[in-house]
Amino acid sequence: MLILGSCDQISFAEPQPVHTWSIKRVPETLRGLHELGPSGEFSVYLGKDFLTIDGKSDTLWLNEDVVVKRYKKQYVISLKNEPMDWDVYLYDPEVQGLKMLALKPRNRQKINDVVGKKVVKFDKDGNLLPLELSKREFRKLMPLFTGVSMDD
Repeated sequence: MLILGSCDQISFAEPQPVHTWSIKRVPETLRGLHELGPSGEFSVYLGKDFLTIDGKSDTLWLNEDVVVKRYKKQYVISLKNEPMDWDVYLYDPEVQGLKMLALKPRNRQKINDVVGKKVVKFDKDGNLLPLELSKREFRKLMPLFTGVSMDD
């Protein structure tokens, strides 16, 4: 999970958008080494059917730990976390920029406002639960995703 400053990255209960086909191979336009974060906090290597983070030996395999979908002229990249949530990034091929949904705790209500119902929920300990959204609700949230540097 990538955290920017005092913002919390919002996770999802399923790869997004739901009920959308995932692609079988990472497109050539996405392949290669990318630095992520405002100061290049970590690097990601995208291969034809896998992803590695910071050169660690753990390989995330496409359609197991990594799900890539094409939606609204962007690629939606979902990375599986433990135990059952997903970090979701948007990649716009036109600007070659990666975006994520990260908000300050006081701004979490904005998600509910944009979706039009209460989707931000907490467990008994006050921890934010992964969002459970329909495809339409995810589309409404896409403008809230903010840029993260992604340089080849």
